[in-house]
Amino acid sequence: MKRLLICALTVMTAVALPSCRRDPAKMVAGNPAVNITTAAQAKTLNTLRNEKDGKFYYIDYKADYRLDDVIDAGCRSQSELVGYLGKTLLKASPMPEEPGVACSAFTARTPEGDVIYGRNLDFRFTYTLAMALRTDPGKGGYKSLGIAALQFLKMPPASLDDGATDISPLVVSPYVTMDGMNEKGLAFSVLALSKGPSAKQFDPNKKDISTTVAIRMLLDRAATVDEALEMLSSYNFFAKGAESEKGNYHFLLADASGKTVVVEYILPEGAESSVLSVVDAECVTNGYLTEGWDEVCNGGADRLQVLRDCLEEKDGVLTEDEAMRLLSSVSRGLNPEELTSNTHWSVVYNLTKRTATVCVARDFENPLKYTLK
Repeated sequence: MKRLLICALTVMTAVALPSCRRDPAKMVAGNPAVNITTAAQAKTLNTLRNEKDGKFYYIDYKADYRLDDVIDAGCRSQSELVGYLGKTLLKASPMPEEPGVACSAFTARTPEGDVIYGRNLDFRFTYTLAMALRTDPGKGGYKSLGIAALQFLKMPPASLDDGATDISPLVVSPYVTMDGMNEKGLAFSVLALSKGPSAKQFDPNKKDISTTVAIRMLLDRAATVDEALEMLSSYNFFAKGAESEKGNYHFLLADASGKTVVVEYILPEGAESSVLSVVDAECVTNGYLTEGWDEVCNGGADRLQVLRDCLEEKDGVLTEDEAMRLLSSVSRGLNPEELTSNTHWSVVYNLTKRTATVCVARDFENPLKYTLK
């Protein structure tokens, strides 16, 4: 009888353990994650580490963020995208904040010939919560290292390891990535344009993508600027959705060869669809660079002039330390009334060595170092 009881308990335990393990939320150490749906998502969240006083974290993304499905879904705005991701990646949708980023970005070469890419992300959030995100999409895609702005998921500072806050929304972090570099040395960042018509395209033969999907797609699938431009031209791009009349973005694209361009979407007079405009430029802030459009929006003109003057004086050659000092010189303190205030991070990507140096919340004395392997 005793032997039968032991056998029964053993069988019950063997049945119960797999049942428990099938609940991904129970596989996450630390904070709860009640809305995740796969063991790979749990494995991803278990790589989370606090890098900078609850303001900056790191995660190694090991789950499938289903980029093909996202592209096929044809989301035209960030709110549509996050709603879709909530249904496909999670049990419930995180509450999104519409991205609006006012930044500075440039490229240069080091004295040794390395191509470097500097970028500040500025926005009037009153707190900083960002995350370095390493992704490896597999299936012929490229590994990348980017920075996600978690404020756009309405997550508070120091919340990711407080033992209480649900961190399920981190599963959608590949789609709130604002800049990054992939293993081929392609770098990409988004910058806001506060005025002018919102970008939208309506070619019935093309699929629709929104801003952060474009970032994710290019980091995963483009090795060079030329490949990235060809890819962008094969999709309809929507900056703020089909109904939005104002609010636009442009991008600084660069690759390991040193080729650098600014990509803008311009609406010709009388046209319904925006057209892609490519401008050869080594630096950009928050004003149009396409000829004739600088009068529509010239935001960040003072910062742009600082970047241009420095790059001209140095003949486009900067050490990584000098590049970070240049970012410091155009960084911004907090003014909640001003869109372009508050620098949340400054990053220098080395597109030759595939490294990144990050300074969080204007703390330029204590940089964080990352290598894309």
